[in-house]
Amino acid sequence: MNAGLDDATAEVRAILAARYTRDELSRLDDDARATLRLYTIDIALYRVALSFGRSNDRIKERYDVAIQRLAAMAAGKAALTF
Repeated sequence: MNAGLDDATAEVRAILAARYTRDELSRLDDDARATLRLYTIDIALYRVALSFGRSNDRIKERYDVAIQRLAAMAAGKAALTF
């Protein structure tokens, strides 16, 4: 599970790097951190489920939504708060 979380964290950072610096991400407020935590968990769960051949439509849907919302943030269509 730790590897899944590490991979998911890297994926989230890579997506958000289009808009936010590492320093900006370190200064997020609690609400923004909680939002990113949820997206990171959904991405990690999907990765772990795939590795065990246990993915399902709900897990895939949550992964897709997390990626879409992160991409929207990176494109400036949504924002994180500091």
